[in-house]
Amino acid sequence: MALTVISGVVPRTSLETSREKLNIMDRIFLLAPTKHPATLVTQAIRRFRSDNVMFSWYNKKTVPYEFTINGAVSSTSEATLVLDSTAGLVEGDILENRTATSHEHYLIYDVTSATDLEVIRNYGSGEGWTTRAQYIGDNDVLWRIGNAYEQDWPIVDIVSTQEDLTTNYCQMFRTAMGMSHEVIDSALHGEPQWPLEQRAKILEHHLGPEMSFFFGLPYVGDKGLGSGTHTSGDLPATTGGINNFLIENGNSDILIDDDDMSMFEFMDHLEALFDKGSGEKVCYCPPLLRTGLEKWGIVKQQTFSRDERMGVPINTWDSAHGIVHFITHELMKAPSTSTYSYSFFVDYGQDQIGLVEFGRYGLGTLGPVLGYKERNGATGDKQEILSQVGARFGCMDLHGRLRFKTVSV
Repeated sequence: MALTVISGVVPRTSLETSREKLNIMDRIFLLAPTKHPATLVTQAIRRFRSDNVMFSWYNKKTVPYEFTINGAVSSTSEATLVLDSTAGLVEGDILENRTATSHEHYLIYDVTSATDLEVIRNYGSGEGWTTRAQYIGDNDVLWRIGNAYEQDWPIVDIVSTQEDLTTNYCQMFRTAMGMSHEVIDSALHGEPQWPLEQRAKILEHHLGPEMSFFFGLPYVGDKGLGSGTHTSGDLPATTGGINNFLIENGNSDILIDDDDMSMFEFMDHLEALFDKGSGEKVCYCPPLLRTGLEKWGIVKQQTFSRDERMGVPINTWDSAHGIVHFITHELMKAPSTSTYSYSFFVDYGQDQIGLVEFGRYGLGTLGPVLGYKERNGATGDKQEILSQVGARFGCMDLHGRLRFKTVSV
């Protein structure tokens, strides 16, 4: 080995490579690219156990009070009205035209078909007020404001609604980790490799249930055994997310899209999103929506409060339409301004929403460590993080989705 001679004071640069003892802290700081607030909040509010992979719930809506005219009526005396549907209306009901400026009333004396009514126009005139008979426009909105009957009228017609069955599935999420015994047994800077890898995999694993909570599609699967590879015949069960059930519910009033959303449009959207359900909703939103709130100056009002649940920061706003709990969610961001950012308004009232677990694998279950014996003499260990979970969303008319590409002042 060649001799290295140092003249004068010995500096650090003269030390042999790796001569210095590194002072490395005993923990490696792990970057988690996204969080999973929805599953954390949902499981904290309500958890269910299912006896099967498939689980269902019933929804029942009350008889509607709002109806729509299908075809204009130019005469103020025409007694036949054509609606989109007369389902839920009976003889004796009183309708008010909410679109016409006079708010004319109609008393139904016969429901002649699934779309046609016979009515008494301008009902109640003669009591001193100016006549309210008015032209009826296509798509005018009518509200049933009650009913009226003469004395000793027979029992009125019975109208009810049938329950709707909604089905979802518990999906098996799996994330594996493993390393050789030499890596496990080695003294390493920072911390041992096994607990570090375990922390990383747990974080990665929770993103699956989180993304499926919003965007999953329900599928029953083939109920069969897997071959160990995914082919056309291996069909696992998957869980449906809130986006799917909102779309399938078909209520366009709570599926709102904006290219460029202004403050006034946002406030109008809130009115629709709070039309049904409780006066409090949780909004899982992208950072862009929070930027919009600050642009519009809404946060300057003394209505914002800060809280935390399960480690998730929550901001609460007492809006004109209801209380909104904002949770900023990185998964809601759009990849570009030409595509939609998502915001979901979720109603947790009356046990509507809950995390559903099946079998032995609740959310984030650590499986057994498979070592030398279990792996037929292989000198390495393996372990899995497993979850078999889904979500119940209750009545979909209580929740909503707001999509936008940009926000403007």
